[in-house]
Amino acid sequence: MIRKPRPNSHKFPHEYYEAKSRLWNDIDRIQQSIASSEEVFVEDKILCVRLEEKYEAKSYTPSSIVADTSMRLVGGRKYVIDPDTKGKLYFVRAKDGDLAKFKNTLSSTRKDGNQSWKDQICTIRTIDLLQPKEKALGFDEQWTEGDVEVVIHPLGINYQDAINGFFNTTGISPSDAAVRTYDDGLTFVCTKMNAETLTKAMYYNPLRSIKPIEDEWDDPFRMSPITDVAPQLPDVIIKPDLKIGVFDGGVPNDIPLLAPYVTNYDMIDDPPTEKGLEHGCAVSGAILYGDLYGKTRYDKVENPRVSVESFRVRPAKRTGDAEKDFQMYTTIDIIEKVVRERKDIKVFNISMGPRGAIIDDEISRFTYVCDLLSYDVDEGEINPLFVTAAGNDGNLEEPLNRIQAPADMVNGIAVGSYSYTPLGERTVASYSCVGPGREGGKSNLIC
Repeated sequence: MIRKPRPNSHKFPHEYYEAKSRLWNDIDRIQQSIASSEEVFVEDKILCVRLEEKYEAKSYTPSSIVADTSMRLVGGRKYVIDPDTKGKLYFVRAKDGDLAKFKNTLSSTRKDGNQSWKDQICTIRTIDLLQPKEKALGFDEQWTEGDVEVVIHPLGINYQDAINGFFNTTGISPSDAAVRTYDDGLTFVCTKMNAETLTKAMYYNPLRSIKPIEDEWDDPFRMSPITDVAPQLPDVIIKPDLKIGVFDGGVPNDIPLLAPYVTNYDMIDDPPTEKGLEHGCAVSGAILYGDLYGKTRYDKVENPRVSVESFRVRPAKRTGDAEKDFQMYTTIDIIEKVVRERKDIKVFNISMGPRGAIIDDEISRFTYVCDLLSYDVDEGEINPLFVTAAGNDGNLEEPLNRIQAPADMVNGIAVGSYSYTPLGERTVASYSCVGPGREGGKSNLIC
């Protein structure tokens, strides 16, 4: 007869009373850091609750620690324990009074009878502040200046204090940046920085992450040459009611195979480019007809099962106005507006984006917005689905060949590319970015 373990017999990595004493010392050190201004703090402080290895399941979220206080969990990410091991950390927003109350709880017996509290205390490796080098992600030794994306933690009603504090700390003028804040969520700042302002930002406590970005999107456009010999349209044209939204470089109005089924919307004032139109044409054609490989001028295509609503969102010329010149942010603004207004479209394609492999420990506004739009709908509405391109840097060395934003979104489908071998067999295209994605497998498909 085998005895089954009792529900609470799990052996945790730390003994309860030892953990209480150690965490009390952690909070005391944080208070000393605040008192000595080791970082630039605002009223709400951001702490890191770092869990031990293998305690990444949602059941180990340290919710008991913030219970009965004004402290709030405001996010999470992975952190490096050693070169071969990563753990999960949670960001906690707290005021000075919360820290004092938490210390008193740790030094008392008030919660010693609370099993959930005790279990969570025993899984915590340490409570500390995010280190400056943990905030700056993706910068190489040769980086001296360029466009960056800054992510600031959610500070609730005090979010404006956090934004002002960032500009005061770095010395950057707000007029030289594009700022986007989401209700009770993150704040994203796109601006130009150099090595000096980067170092200053790293010591700003509300900063979650900062990374370099590529704001020029022309280079990543890649497609097979458009064939000069196209098949014929069906005898009777029937435009399907089911619509697919496409955010891209636009579609020419004089392409016979596309014109009956594509409706164009110019979302920007600047004229389209040849490269952008070619890419938009290729994407729309793939959505309507799939693979036309082997088709000749004597073949006829069938009416597609969907039609395309093409929203031209690029390119945008630089004007000297930061709110308009950071193309990634203006493009995302348009995507947000269209998706929220066009309730008749439930599938959107985004086959473009800035270059740069995703990093596990950071989040981009592009990905954040796409995920937000995919679940933030009114009750009873159908959630929109985003189909995104994996990226075109698959021929770079690992990890630079990893998928690119927004293909790492949780609630979307990331699509890679295929090509043909000399024998006519399909194979993953060498330039197609690869996984893993964030917390799971990506790409989802190749086509």
